[in-house]
Amino acid sequence: MGVCTLPDGRRSGTSSEVLGLDLQDSSGKQNTHRAGEGRPPMRARSTVRGLVGARRRRALVATAVLSVSALVASSAPTAADTTGTDEEEELAGTRRQAEADRAELAELEKSDSELVAELRELDSILDSLVLELDRAEADHDSARARLSVTRSRLAELRAEVSVVRGEFDRDVVGAYVKPAANLLSVPREPPDVVRTDTGRVLLGTLARARLEAARRLDSMATEIEALESQEADLVGLAARRLDDLEKRRAEVETARAERDESRRALASRMAEVRAEIEELGRREAELTELIRRQRESQEAARRAALLAQVATGKLGPNSMFPPTQGYVTSEFGPRWGRNHNGIDFGAPRGRDVVAAAPGVVIHAGPFGSFGNLVMIDHGQGYVTLYAHMDSVKVHEGQTVVVGQRVGEVGSTGRSTGPHLHFEVRIDGVPRNPRRYLVGL
Repeated sequence: MGVCTLPDGRRSGTSSEVLGLDLQDSSGKQNTHRAGEGRPPMRARSTVRGLVGARRRRALVATAVLSVSALVASSAPTAADTTGTDEEEELAGTRRQAEADRAELAELEKSDSELVAELRELDSILDSLVLELDRAEADHDSARARLSVTRSRLAELRAEVSVVRGEFDRDVVGAYVKPAANLLSVPREPPDVVRTDTGRVLLGTLARARLEAARRLDSMATEIEALESQEADLVGLAARRLDDLEKRRAEVETARAERDESRRALASRMAEVRAEIEELGRREAELTELIRRQRESQEAARRAALLAQVATGKLGPNSMFPPTQGYVTSEFGPRWGRNHNGIDFGAPRGRDVVAAAPGVVIHAGPFGSFGNLVMIDHGQGYVTLYAHMDSVKVHEGQTVVVGQRVGEVGSTGRSTGPHLHFEVRIDGVPRNPRRYLVGL
């Protein structure tokens, strides 16, 4: 591979010299990348199995091509592949419909709750009406019973009046006076019997008796009329109250029946909406899985094409393979008053980190603020760095091919979240990795 160019610009032919350096993060500050910040969620990590080839260039190229089918079997979607397919349009429509159904279901459930509350209120009213009806029926029965007793008493009074009239008539006839047509009124002119002395005495006695009888009859008649009117009013009042309560109960029962019918209609519709939501959920899961597979296939094909593009081993612009699947969260250049010597890829912990080009590992392990670091010498003064990894999968002196796994994304060293810090150095000078990575 020739002389190795180190991050500080010095050159060494052995990796032991690299380990002796006090190498710091090129930014000189804490890396403030946070997991998940400024990027969409990543897919499950892929498994990349690189094959170690021979040192000869042709062997490295052949091995790299053979590793295409194993590279990124489960990869994350890229922005270019996330729109425009019929499945994605159907998925979007399915989700919109499901959301509309959930909104409708929420409204139906709200209406059902309101109906339940109304039914409880109506049931309470019905219970009160039943109690009132029971009391009203008892009052009506009591009033009718009293009226019956009163009428019996009136019949007795009428019989007594008849007896009094008969006795009075007999007294008058016995005293030679014709019975008056109306026993309740005193005649204006006295009969002929009054013209005799004996008649006058008899008339006084009979007049007093007649007057007393008239008073008794008047009192009885008044009592009869008062009792009849009072009892008739009470019975009528009780009957009207019963009618009113029966009407109110009928109205409440009608309202309750209407709400019961409304609840049945709501329950039927809610069952339909829930079934539709469930079916849409199944369809959404099917489409999501289908799209995931399509994206994985597209990404695998894209990365395979990129891998084939860089497998020639020629170094220069657009000659290196992206070291991991993720989104750039921090660019090369000035940052926090100093130069950021690489780019950061946001990715979940454990995602594979692969060699950007074929070469020889000159460092594999902890290295200051870089945490777990792998350095690969690609010859011609080119060296790539892979920092903050969770674990290292290669060892010093190992020959690797492009796309071979060298570690896993992590947050070791000076880092606040899982990511990969990647650098390209030519003769020890940091260069913008975007110029050398294909498809980025």
